[in-house]
Amino acid sequence: MMTARTLGLALLALAHQAAADCEGSNVITLPYRNVTVNGINHQRGVEISLGTPPQALAFDMAGYANNTFLWDWHAGCGDASLDDPCILNRGGVFMTDPSTSWTDTASPNITAHDSASDAFDFVGVPPRGADTLHINDTYALYDFPVATTTQAMTFNSLGLGPDSTFLQYLSEKGAILSKSWGLFFGLNGYTKPTQMDGVAVFGGYDKAKTQGDSQTFAVNLNSDCPTGLDAFVTSIDVGMTNGSEYNALSKGRYMCIDPANRLMTFDGDTVEGMKSSFGGKYFGNSTGLRPNGLLYDTEEPVFGGNITITLNTELKITITNEQLVTTDSYVNDDKLGFSDTSREILVGYTEGQANENTWYLGQPFLTAAYLLVNHDESKFHVWQNKVTDEEEYHAVQPSGTECKSEAAAPDAAKQTTSPDGDDKPSKKESGGLSGGAIAGIVVGVVVGVALVAGAVGFMLYRRKQTGNAGAAPENPPAYAPSSSGVDAGPVMSELPAKHVAAPVELENKDSRVEVPAEPVAVEAPAEVNQVYEMPADVPGQRRGS
Repeated sequence: MMTARTLGLALLALAHQAAADCEGSNVITLPYRNVTVNGINHQRGVEISLGTPPQALAFDMAGYANNTFLWDWHAGCGDASLDDPCILNRGGVFMTDPSTSWTDTASPNITAHDSASDAFDFVGVPPRGADTLHINDTYALYDFPVATTTQAMTFNSLGLGPDSTFLQYLSEKGAILSKSWGLFFGLNGYTKPTQMDGVAVFGGYDKAKTQGDSQTFAVNLNSDCPTGLDAFVTSIDVGMTNGSEYNALSKGRYMCIDPANRLMTFDGDTVEGMKSSFGGKYFGNSTGLRPNGLLYDTEEPVFGGNITITLNTELKITITNEQLVTTDSYVNDDKLGFSDTSREILVGYTEGQANENTWYLGQPFLTAAYLLVNHDESKFHVWQNKVTDEEEYHAVQPSGTECKSEAAAPDAAKQTTSPDGDDKPSKKESGGLSGGAIAGIVVGVVVGVALVAGAVGFMLYRRKQTGNAGAAPENPPAYAPSSSGVDAGPVMSELPAKHVAAPVELENKDSRVEVPAEPVAVEAPAEVNQVYEMPADVPGQRRGS
């Protein structure tokens, strides 16, 4: 017969497990693909629509910024005219006047201040204004703060730094459990078989797009890497078509992962060594959409091999030839143009960057790697990616614990986040409480019942001892505590990472039990403290002329 003590312990274990499962949790997803901007052709980036009626724009995932920056039609292209090439090169420009929901003043409760340094040249003081940000047809962020820029960042940028307004907004409103984001960049070759849309996940990651074990590193905001995503690289192997390899890296060093950088950049000696292995007829650097990449004449055979980046001696990320060698693309009138007489290898020099000592692993690297960043945990994880249409979203808690249950994507959540109560949908419209709120209620009820049952059981036990001192003891409950006498509870599922980067000493996650994060109810209003942008330079590829 189950005693009150046994019942209480079972209910507590159930509550502990429910928190680890995070049943009903949500993640937010945005497509990473070619976006038709301002009615002209397309540009690749995270697709976000802004304003009323919505205007589609392409954004970089900017781990080096906290605010979301865009180009509007007042700023144009600096000294240049606002023509189609300008618009396309910026990922589209935002027309503030036609938007009926635009306001020149942003609400102060969700604000991250970026330093007005050489890296950012603002129009006004950020955020400049606010508008409705549309995630999809059923999910929107009202009064979302945006800033505008006239140079330095030449492409619309979704700020995803540690104090990101976008992540703050989603987290404070209970739409996501943690300030984390994952990226499957997709494929970006120049033929259709080598192209594939990607997906950005906020509040978790897409487990189906990963394979094998990950490498885990600390987010280092004190380094020369603007994103803080410094990964330790132990080899850069140039793979030849005959099967031989050339290691272009003389010794291991940290390199900066930056999803907004169009190239992989190294110092002059390293690039010259790689060019010797590439062969072919090199004749200069691109001035097109991927500026500073190495250009080769198609009159001679162009490099047909690949490049493998090894992280921490363990994880090999191989960038295939189809993602490494592409056509030199440029803007011609109102559309993208492609050169028939040259090919571009997406490798460049660090010379001319804001910090020439920083080596970058940009978008070519991310065609073969999956990235998950958790700013609450101050860590990031890198896997070899798995190119598949399958989806398996999992929310991640602030502690870094992966939720076991699959998370719902935003179209399934069917909720709209607003900074105030005026435009919030009714419970009927939004499908009721969110998964996080339901989970919180369930856990609270279970814990309450457990406490009551434990108290009743204790009183019954004391009464029985007082009235029946000589009676035989009850059968022991079907429960055995640990040798230390402390119930550790079930061990929660951790992110698949098993390795920690050297030489930074990190905690061994496999040996510890995570404490589940408190579920967050949707639409719980909260003030956000003023925060400040980390001091960082911006890669040269994003600087304006």
